[in-house]
Amino acid sequence: MSWNRNRMMLGIVLIAVCFLGLTVYLTAFTIWGYSMWLMGPMRGRWNYGELKELIGTVEKIEWMEIELEVDGEEIGVHGPSWFWQGIGIEMGDVVSARGVFVSMMGHGEGWHEGFISFELTVNGETYGNAKEGIPVWMQG
Repeated sequence: MSWNRNRMMLGIVLIAVCFLGLTVYLTAFTIWGYSMWLMGPMRGRWNYGELKELIGTVEKIEWMEIELEVDGEEIGVHGPSWFWQGIGIEMGDVVSARGVFVSMMGHGEGWHEGFISFELTVNGETYGNAKEGIPVWMQG
């Protein structure tokens, strides 16, 4: 009798753990976890403003952004490092970017404004299409 009761309790515990795991897994693919999968540890507010165009020179290439010097001001254009490496962006390149400014926060940082590019032109080659309204690195 005791052996059957132990098996039943073990079964209940395993089912509860499975439901908890399923809940955590599904939550990761909702709006709360979506930005984590797109850009790593950054959170953003997804209300895009007006489409802007920036033309500047690459000053820094970092893990999740490149910094452009635009009219004496440094502006961070956000995107994953694999994208910057894939298109061969280098220091000193002149970049034209069409996209939007968004408020975002990284680990250990306060809220700041960053630029998300929907279309990018580097060394005469254009990547993405601004009319899509999707970050350039997510376009096919």
